[in-house]
Amino acid sequence: MSKKLPKFDSDEAIAEFLEQNDLSEYMTDENLVRARAHFDTVHFEELPKTENVNFRSSAELLQAVKNKAAEQGINYQKFIRKVLTVAVTGGRREPG
Repeated sequence: MSKKLPKFDSDEAIAEFLEQNDLSEYMTDENLVRARAHFDTVHFEELPKTENVNFRSSAELLQAVKNKAAEQGINYQKFIRKVLTVAVTGGRREPG
């Protein structure tokens, strides 16, 4: 009998899981369908950055965004893309 795959919150969690587990113990048709759905999801951060966005913000909001981005160890533009991605995907798998 195969094991049930856990749910992952991030790419880092997936990488850690893969390093520590033998995937043959998890191979079922249901798990393969779940894995396929994961890889079929659009990952906006992986797409080429070809468009520019310009908008006005208060200095305080921009500083708060930069502070939050720094807490996560990313630059503020990437943080803004991350927030926008969560908004348009409803929080579904988009990481990183």
